[in-house]
Amino acid sequence: MADKKLAQYAQYVAEQLSPLGDTRYIPMMGGYLYYYKEKIIGGIYGDGFAVKDTAASRKYMPDSDPADFPQTPDTLLPCTILDDGEKLRSMVEEMWEELPERKPRRKKPKKTEKAKLRLDGFGIMVKDMAVMVRFYRDVLGFEIKEDENTSNVFLEKDGTLFLLYRRSDFEKMTSRRFSYADGENGHYEIALSAENYAAVDAAFADVVSKGAKPVMPPQTMEWGQRTCYIADPEGNLVEIGSFVK
Repeated sequence: MADKKLAQYAQYVAEQLSPLGDTRYIPMMGGYLYYYKEKIIGGIYGDGFAVKDTAASRKYMPDSDPADFPQTPDTLLPCTILDDGEKLRSMVEEMWEELPERKPRRKKPKKTEKAKLRLDGFGIMVKDMAVMVRFYRDVLGFEIKEDENTSNVFLEKDGTLFLLYRRSDFEKMTSRRFSYADGENGHYEIALSAENYAAVDAAFADVVSKGAKPVMPPQTMEWGQRTCYIADPEGNLVEIGSFVK
């Protein structure tokens, strides 16, 4: 499936699920993964949407035969009711009860095994902690409770570890100096998702009115995402986007 056609199909699946609320999807391994209440319910593999093989999905789709896909070790059921949004959403709600809770984020490796590393989050080395705390707390709405003069801010945002670390404190801890990108820079971005296209536009207008520096106003991309960019007070890029119309 061509990239543009795949993105359009992914958006259609998201729109069929969106009335449930608390749904999201992310690109993964040439397809997309779909979440409902932070549990993976299925994804786009190859040319179609498939869901977890559960009692509920078998009940709603008795005509669907289990299939294996190279992108995942799980056996899935190709979705035969995608165009029936009401039936699809009822199935997903019942499936959710059967799916396991997300595994704990951290697990100590056994001494007899090699340590397995996984991505937990990211950090930003900041020059002016007070300014950056106020931006991410008051402008972007991060739930930062630490004092503005703290050495580091350590929190989990939507399941992802987020860290602000003062440059001078980090250099003192490591006993070495580092170089930094000052001013607006393209070294990395922080990606935030909005509920839909309208929410992207509203969020951009809101954060710019509160002091965020606009980099790119909201635009709808050819792959079906509406996205925009701002910069934090130290020039790091923040993206706000959505694939849902």
